[in-house]
Amino acid sequence: MVDRTTGITATRLTSGYWMIVGRGPCEWAQPPSWPCDEKTLRDRASQQASELFFREAEGHQRMRVCSACGEEDNDFVGGVCVTCHNERQMELLRHNAAFDRWESLSDRERGDEIRRAC
Repeated sequence: MVDRTTGITATRLTSGYWMIVGRGPCEWAQPPSWPCDEKTLRDRASQQASELFFREAEGHQRMRVCSACGEEDNDFVGGVCVTCHNERQMELLRHNAAFDRWESLSDRERGDEIRRAC
């Protein structure tokens, strides 16, 4: 996702770290989370990164990037975008329903289910 006003691109890497890239070849940082504080950004940035890069990255962070999916959004619930929050909520509800169902089974029914699963 490129912020057209600052030229900052924030991409979540498979390692879990973030790749923050600015306009120039030395304008980058790899913080463990995004958004992050200024010290972390500076510690994880190229030694040649300019002050403009840090100002632009700070401005980009205000746009709010979801820590779960990496998408920009304005509506956040519990630190993640509404879409991710709703997906997590549905996953939790499915888990709770499966647990409640398992708890309602008799020992014999549980044994039957275990045998069928193997």
